[in-house]
Amino acid sequence: MTMKQVVEYYRFIERTDDLIRRYPQRFLSQPNSKIIVSYPEIHKDMKRFYKLVFGISYEFGGCSSCFMDRYFELKNLKLTQIMNKMQLKSKLRDGVVVQIDGTYYSNESPHLTNEVCNKIYAKYGSTYFEHYEKVEPDNSVMDVPEKFTADDLEKFFEKEMPMNFDIQNGELVDGEPEAITQPDFGVMKITELREYAKRAGVELKSKKKAEIINELKK
Repeated sequence: MTMKQVVEYYRFIERTDDLIRRYPQRFLSQPNSKIIVSYPEIHKDMKRFYKLVFGISYEFGGCSSCFMDRYFELKNLKLTQIMNKMQLKSKLRDGVVVQIDGTYYSNESPHLTNEVCNKIYAKYGSTYFEHYEKVEPDNSVMDVPEKFTADDLEKFFEKEMPMNFDIQNGELVDGEPEAITQPDFGVMKITELREYAKRAGVELKSKKKAEIINELKK
């Protein structure tokens, strides 16, 4: 993940927070499937950043509150936790919860770091890892302001290192892969599919649900 993507992440949080403040009933008092239909760009960014930060592809379908639950999970992360997640070289197996020094860790844990992964490997070996890479402790500290906006963060990063610096791999990248993000069309009603298509700028030619879904997936 690049510094530019970190700034984009905070812009996403600011933009979504603004919408929640303006339209609280739309986000906090209705099934989350309607949010996906009404705000396809927010849904797209939500999946993108959840994947970038936690390394997990999360599918938002016919749930009642999973979208907002995951959003607040992202929003409540501190910058230091985000940076730690982005620098992770190891990945636990899906569904694994392991205890070290009295604390439980999983891939979703905001406090999972390379140092913790080293401790897990030292105690249990590769049992709980999808892949493991030993990383020596880095005691350097980036003096990030305690309170900041996305614009503040962008200016700060520009002074520290190039915006296309990949935090996890420690190298410059030429471009960023596009995230392929789509809702679970199968659980959506035809009216919701048509509304999604309208907001996404897709001109539908079909009337049957299965055919509409095929058009949206192209």
